[in-house]
This record gives sequence, structure tokens and C-alpha cells, in this order.
Amino acid sequence: MTITAQTSKTGPYNGNGTTTVFSYTFEVQDEAHLVVTLADASGVETVQVLNTDYTVSGVGNPGGGQITMTTAPAASYTLTISRNVPITQEIDLENRRSVAPEVLEDAYDKLTQIAQDLNEQVGRSLKISVTESGAPNTSLQGDVVPGSFLGFGIDGNFSVLTPPSGTFISAGASLIAVDAFTGDGTTVDFTMGGIPAAAGNVFIFLDGVMQDAVNYSVSGTTLTFTTAPPLNTNIEVRRFQSVSLSPGATTADLVTYSPAGSGAQNTTVETKLREFVSVKDFGAVGDGVTDDTAAIQAAIDAAVLAGGGEVKFPPGKYIITDTIDLYNAGTPRGLALEGSSEIGGESGSGAGTIFEWQGPNDRAVFQALGNATRGLRFSGFLLMGAGTFGSPNNPYKEGLWIGPTRGFSGKKGK
Repeated sequence: MTITAQTSKTGPYNGNGTTTVFSYTFEVQDEAHLVVTLADASGVETVQVLNTDYTVSGVGNPGGGQITMTTAPAASYTLTISRNVPITQEIDLENRRSVAPEVLEDAYDKLTQIAQDLNEQVGRSLKISVTESGAPNTSLQGDVVPGSFLGFGIDGNFSVLTPPSGTFISAGASLIAVDAFTGDGTTVDFTMGGIPAAAGNVFIFLDGVMQDAVNYSVSGTTLTFTTAPPLNTNIEVRRFQSVSLSPGATTADLVTYSPAGSGAQNTTVETKLREFVSVKDFGAVGDGVTDDTAAIQAAIDAAVLAGGGEVKFPPGKYIITDTIDLYNAGTPRGLALEGSSEIGGESGSGAGTIFEWQGPNDRAVFQALGNATRGLRFSGFLLMGAGTFGSPNNPYKEGLWIGPTRGFSGKKGK
């Protein structure tokens, strides 16, 4: 006898509450080699008992046969028929004795069926790509914990990964959040800690068993079960959640910045970014149209209050209509205004930083007095506009008056 069927599993069949007869399409040499599995709506599987839950017909038939259930599976159940041939060798060949071909053929058939059964099981397993260059240890590391994840640890080996209680990934901008409840046998509504990004982005586990979506619904932060979870049932909700950050909320303080170079110290992205102030952070536009005076003043005040440092002016043309007070928020020691020097000629063309004065001719663009100007530095910008350069009493026809200060450097425009 030959074996032409390539499969050793039939189904799953959907129950309807009335059908009791189901076909299998592969050969079995013994009815005990069949495995009938019934799964409920939650995906919980139960292996059925031969001659108690079902009977078998068609044993030895190359095309398969049928099983007849004692009770018809309900509409929310599925039924799967598979084969599991015992891995044994029961033929005892004696020396110098004749051997019937059927005996050997039966043995070969059994080996083929075992190979098919194993192939079916392997086909449902996780596998490493054939092109994987490493050799990770795929033996499970650690004890199995209900409600945990299977994944690869930092060592590249297969591990049990347990999410923390509450928000997973970060406190301020979670991607996956975890809620935990306990069933009391009567409550069907539970309030989650946030609104999932979509209804399909919720995964519910009862005592570690993932639930089918037909068993619950989600509306806003409310999770509603069709049937109340039994008393003392552990309910775990994992939800993908989109979080809108409110003004002032931060996440950069949770991310590590690692500088290059020997001896460099790690810090946070937030700390690194706060090493300088950008006028863009305070609403400056730099489009040559918008009045950026207030935004520039606010950026400089913030830097002064922080003890000095750099105020960045990304490329653009910044319109200034009133004097920028460099000492408005205190003594501006060690303050540097940094622009981009990528400017083509004195006409202001190019992608550099330009200050265009549109205020009165007798007013300063930037102003600081006396010793308060120590350590002040201007670099990488072009000044444009009509007025005076030096002081109100010393007019210069095509220049700008920066203010009665010392130590300023910049480029005078026409």
C-alpha cells in the first residue's frame, strides 16, 4: 500500500449545534491514532476521548474516513482532526526467516505517517530563518510565567519576557499599556487606564488564556464582557495606546544620549537639547514677513535666566521691529547669539541668518549696558536695514546702530 496524502490534519470545522459527523482525509492504521480537538470561543482546547466523545470509521482507508461526535459542537466551537502515530517499532525480524512484503510495507507506512505528523507539528512552530548568521539558544530561558511574552532577550536567546505592571515602554508616551483586574463572577464592565488606539488593539487574557473578540467589546475606556469572568479570575488587558502629549509633558528625559569618544558620560536627550536655546522654540518664524521681535526676546530671556549659553538662530530672515534688551531678564554673562553664516554676499541672499531691522532709525536693534556686555558674542549673521551704526549721535547712512556696547561682532549690511 502506498501513501499519497500529504497532510495529517483536517479542519478546523465550525460547529453549528447540529452537525455530529466530520470527515478526515488521511489514512490511519488504528483509530487510537486519531486526535480530535475541540476549541471553545476563547480558544481553550480540549482533546476528546475516543468512544466517549466520538467514534471512528474508515480505519485503513487511504482516503480517510469519518468521526461521529456524541454531542454536536456548539456554534462558537471549532473541531480539528489530526493524527499522532506512536513512535514505536513493533516488527521483530528473525534471522533466516521469510518476511512478507506487507509486513515491511506496513512498517514503511508507519514511518511515513510519523514523518508527516512531525512535519505538521513543525509547520506550526516558530523557526529561525535559514539565513540567520548567529546561533541563538532557542531553549527557553527561565520559568514560564502566566501572562508573559516569549521573545529574545538582550543576549539573543529565547526568553520569557514579563511586562511591568502599568505602562509598558515609557511613562509619558506609552505604546503598550497593561491593566489588571480580578473577576468577581458578576461584574462585566471594567475601566481601563486609557483609550486604545483602535478597538482591535486590545488583547484580553483570563488566567493567561487569550480571549476571542466575540467575548468582549470596547467603548472608550470601558471593557465589557459578554459573560462576567468567574470569581477570582485574573484579568489582564494589554492595549496599544496612542498618547497625545499635553503642553509641558516630556519624554526626552527617559531617553539616554551616549556621546562618542573615550571618557564621555551618558546623559539624557532632554539635558543635551537644553544645552542651547533656539528662537524657533519660542515661536520665531524667520520667513522675512513675520515680526519675530517678541519670540527673540523670550528666547534670550530664557537663556539669561538659565545662566547664559547659546541662543540659536536657524537660517532665515528675522524681522525685528523693536529693541531687543539683552539684560531684560538679568545680567547676560556668557551669552552667545549664534546664526548660520551661509550667506552669499552683502545682499542677504543664501540660506544664512539675517536680522532685518524694521524699527525706527533712532533705536538700537540689540541693547546691553556697561559691564553687562562681558562675554557677549554675536556670530554668523547679517544685519540689514536703514538707520545708524555706533550711536544715535554718530549717524552712518547705510548701517545699523547695535547699541552703546563693547565686544559685539557681526557684519554690517547695506
